[in-house]
Amino acid sequence: MAARTTLNAKNLEALEAPRLAELVLELTEGNAAAKRRARAELCLAAGPNEAAKFISKRLASLMGAKSDLDKDHDITLGKELEGYRRMISERVGVQFPEIGLKLVLQLLDLAPFVGHRQTYWHGSVDQVFQAAAQDLRDIAIEAGTDHEALADHALRIILDDSGQNFPLLAVTLAPALGKSGLEYLKARLKTIKEEDAEKICRYKFRKYMFKQQIAVGLRGIAFFQQDVETFIRHFSKNDHALPAITAELAERLIEADRAKAALKLLDAVDRKLDPVDFVHSERREMKIRALDKLGRQEEAQEERLAIYREIFSSRHLREYLKRLPDFEDIEAEERELDFAMNSNRPLFAFRFLLEWPDYDRAAKLVLSPEIEDVGFLYNIPSHLFAEFELRHPLAATLIYRCAIAENLMWGGKGRVKLAAKLLLDCARIAPLIKDYDEYDSHEEYLYDLRSVRSTRSRSWRAEFWRIFEEMQLAET
Repeated sequence: MAARTTLNAKNLEALEAPRLAELVLELTEGNAAAKRRARAELCLAAGPNEAAKFISKRLASLMGAKSDLDKDHDITLGKELEGYRRMISERVGVQFPEIGLKLVLQLLDLAPFVGHRQTYWHGSVDQVFQAAAQDLRDIAIEAGTDHEALADHALRIILDDSGQNFPLLAVTLAPALGKSGLEYLKARLKTIKEEDAEKICRYKFRKYMFKQQIAVGLRGIAFFQQDVETFIRHFSKNDHALPAITAELAERLIEADRAKAALKLLDAVDRKLDPVDFVHSERREMKIRALDKLGRQEEAQEERLAIYREIFSSRHLREYLKRLPDFEDIEAEERELDFAMNSNRPLFAFRFLLEWPDYDRAAKLVLSPEIEDVGFLYNIPSHLFAEFELRHPLAATLIYRCAIAENLMWGGKGRVKLAAKLLLDCARIAPLIKDYDEYDSHEEYLYDLRSVRSTRSRSWRAEFWRIFEEMQLAET
């Protein structure tokens, strides 16, 4: 059971109302966002009409704002808008859906105005608008909104959506639009003229984006209606050359039992535009799915193996091995782990071997005479080293020593602190090393490290040893 002094709603309820009021005033002093939230609650207590006036006035004010939204301001605004959104959907909209509908539409109309100000991509404000689109569906159903009227609202949101916050708005609103509303929206998108769109938009109409916005809207409807041909047709030829979009189109085709068409689409992508990254893997993943669907398992296996060898994907290697006959998988695993150990990309191979895990091969890679400086191998998540240290303390020590030398060479407070921490790690695992082979023992290494020529300057050397001794003292 939580103590009475724990900060939670139940314990706060035990405070007398006058004291809570004083506390709210004290906490909101000098905090404009908190003051607005408190005022919104007071307005709501006075009735839904008062709350609607307050929220509507604030949203109108935000539409006229011009200042840039960096990451911090985006988060602050996101919290404020999320508070209004929840107030609309959970309180005003539940009791008075007609009032809630007007407010949620005003909130959604704010999206392009805010998007134009954002300097930080994928901000928290975007998530609020996407949640508000779902609120629009629920409140519209509750209010019994006319299907065509809701479709007209959706049309305006789609035309204004230059930031692509609502690429599948039709899917979200489909339960509220019904079949007639969707067909009406489709007809409006197909027949609307630029001059009419300019009158509908709340934000500054961008003619050069008109066709693109129409295509996005029609794609959303086609997606919901599972009309694959129409969905694909509303992507341009330039879009078809992009791996991410190609992967999405191929997925739709595969789901529609058209794996052959999906494979043809994937093979047509210009590989020069296809970097080895997540998007690349996503497209390749669709190719594997298409090959499996067509019964071309051997080619699918070749693709899995190729992806593993390109980016050391443990998932694709496991999938490859799982599909091999008994006993063949053991031989293949040994072969592919050797491939990683002897790779000319040791950083990626080392991380893969630790994740698999194969600590013995990882240690052989570190001790290989082919790699003169293994300090760069430290540039992977530190939690992967925990078991490796215990099994191969000498290999781990060599990595730490090289990383120490590199950090001290470059200097800087952060690097010096990291070097001290790594030296502490060396001291911690030194008792586990039974044979240093041709390498210096820990004591010999410490003696050399204390020499003048081991660090970049006297100032960094003094700082390094001071930090190390403090860390050592803290551990003891």
